[in-house]
Amino acid sequence: MAEDSSKSLTILLVDDDALVRRVFARILTAAGHLVVEAAHVNEAMGKLGASRFDLVFTDVYMPDADGFDVLRQIRAARPSLPVVVMSGRFGIDPFSKAMMAMLIKLGAACTLVKPARCADILSALRCAISLRPEDQT
Repeated sequence: MAEDSSKSLTILLVDDDALVRRVFARILTAAGHLVVEAAHVNEAMGKLGASRFDLVFTDVYMPDADGFDVLRQIRAARPSLPVVVMSGRFGIDPFSKAMMAMLIKLGAACTLVKPARCADILSALRCAISLRPEDQT
């Protein structure tokens, strides 16, 4: 499952579901990346302030904040950091589509519907990284 990216990335993975974190971490690690996990937003923001990350994968619905809050906090701390916003509640209904569009407008690089296949996770990673400013590559 080697990723075609030539550079190993450091990824912050934020999700309150331990199983989701474990699955995503295994996929991203198998692709050659370093994954740092956070179970909630406050933990994630602490790690974001203490370390350098190339990318963030974050859930939208968590007990201590929603995806809009998470995205705003990340944008305030690291404006150019690519963020993939994911949720098991995204669907094909108009409300879900509007929410995904709003998250993109607020600065998410892309959205991802959970459960996600390995190929979808790696595709979201490639999409988000392709949007990074040149000085971060």
